[in-house]
Amino acid sequence: MWTLPLLILAIAIVVSIPLSRYMAWIMDGKYRPLPGLRWFEARLDSGAQDWKQYTVALLVFNAVLFVYGFVVLALQPVAPLNPLGRGMLAPSTIFNTVISFMTNTNLQHYSGDQHLSNFSQIFFILPNMFLADVPRTGADGKPATVVEPVRAGSDIQSVFFEMWRQEHPDAQLAPVPGDMVTAPASGLDPDITLANALFQLDRVAAAWARDTKRNAAPLRAEILALLQQQARAPLGGLAGEPMVNVLAINLELRKRYGAPSA
Repeated sequence: MWTLPLLILAIAIVVSIPLSRYMAWIMDGKYRPLPGLRWFEARLDSGAQDWKQYTVALLVFNAVLFVYGFVVLALQPVAPLNPLGRGMLAPSTIFNTVISFMTNTNLQHYSGDQHLSNFSQIFFILPNMFLADVPRTGADGKPATVVEPVRAGSDIQSVFFEMWRQEHPDAQLAPVPGDMVTAPASGLDPDITLANALFQLDRVAAAWARDTKRNAAPLRAEILALLQQQARAPLGGLAGEPMVNVLAINLELRKRYGAPSA
């Protein structure tokens, strides 16, 4: 009964050491192609490109990426690494998913864990999350574009924030309440922490003051009193953070001050 879990844990530990060193090596910019790949990469490197070559390369690369992604997702029912038996996605869903990653528009018509197998996530979703076309300057001074793991920008900050933070210790970060960056933005749960609401209080009060032609200071005080009045903690205050219902607060504000101007 315990053999398989212990074996998986042992293999994960053994593999994680060299793999983590290899990933750190790549992210530190020390990547060098393995001997078996050096010959292949040397013949793929076309050097600097003019705009016509770049356009052709862009179209060909995206066409190949589209075909690859479509095939991977279409083979999901028969591909390995599908212990939960995820079935076939609708062709329109596959099309939208692949195009979403190609254009970075996050047009998501699926729930990853509910609709995609391990195979689909490993061989399509993950590579597209961590690969990007990065502008570089060639040896001749002309611009060139290469595909490599993402090392900067909002993508790497959101996925590997702690690693990014260690590399940017002087970055100024706003001390925002945790649920502002961790709670889902689906709108299905109208409750936020009181700390979250107070963090937005000045902005919300200024907007209502502008729309209702009122003085911001007394209006802010009224909204603050409303938030404190409406705040409720779980289990009658015995545990958890005080929460406020955003929908109820907005309806009360609308009742008091009228509908905001369009």
